[in-house]
Amino acid sequence: MVSEVKHRGRPRKYDDPKEAQRIANQRYRARHRQQVNYLNDRNKTKQFILKEATTEDLMLVDQWRTERRQLNI
Repeated sequence: MVSEVKHRGRPRKYDDPKEAQRIANQRYRARHRQQVNYLNDRNKTKQFILKEATTEDLMLVDQWRTERRQLNI
């Protein structure tokens, strides 16, 4: 008969580590909504530019970048 080794220390809140990570991610997203939205928008923009943008789109983006930089000076 094999004896079962009991976990020592603090009892675990979740049996499955993936479940614990999923819940931690949900909590982070809820508490840092603005940062998560910023990162999502930045990623969408990058993917659009790299995969779908036409030459006209890229010219417009360059124009917008120039205008934005002049405002921030």
